[in-house]
Amino acid sequence: MAEVHTQTAAARHANDSLRAQIATRRAQAAQLPTLAKLSDALSARFPATAEQAKLFAMIGAAAAGAGIAPQYVTNLTVEAPRDAAGPTTSAALPGVATPIGQIASQQLGMDVRAKPDQLRKFVANLEKLPRAFQITSLTFKVQAAGAGGGGASAVVSTGGAGASAALGGNASAQIGGQMFLMPEFGAPAAPNR
Repeated sequence: MAEVHTQTAAARHANDSLRAQIATRRAQAAQLPTLAKLSDALSARFPATAEQAKLFAMIGAAAAGAGIAPQYVTNLTVEAPRDAAGPTTSAALPGVATPIGQIASQQLGMDVRAKPDQLRKFVANLEKLPRAFQITSLTFKVQAAGAGGGGASAVVSTGGAGASAALGGNASAQIGGQMFLMPEFGAPAAPNR
């Protein structure tokens, strides 16, 4: 009889342990939709590859949103991605077993000609890009009225939004920045049942 009580107690303990594991797995499963959204958001801000075509389109859209025609964004250079300088600590995400490893950066530079208010709007648009973007340098020059070219300022008409903006070189900016990339960590796996 003592042996039956011992086996019953062991079975009860094993069942309690399994019930606790099941409750933990159900709680984890309930978090999956939130973690999937977080994963998607991070993948959009920090893609795993350079995605240069998308990058150029984003920069073009940022310029257009500021009323700057594409021909006034010049010398756009993008370096190959490299390990980002900085602390080597890794970020841990909730529900992701493996912490994010190294984040890579992709240096870029460009020259832009526009009105001062358009340049400010363009910089603000760059900071709001869907990808993580950091402005690392900004050199802003305003041409005084009458400077260079006898004070004449050409008005360029390109058709479309912002077509009649005076873009005759009354202001220019050299912008340096970096976009960030990180290795894919994948969506969290559904717990075993």
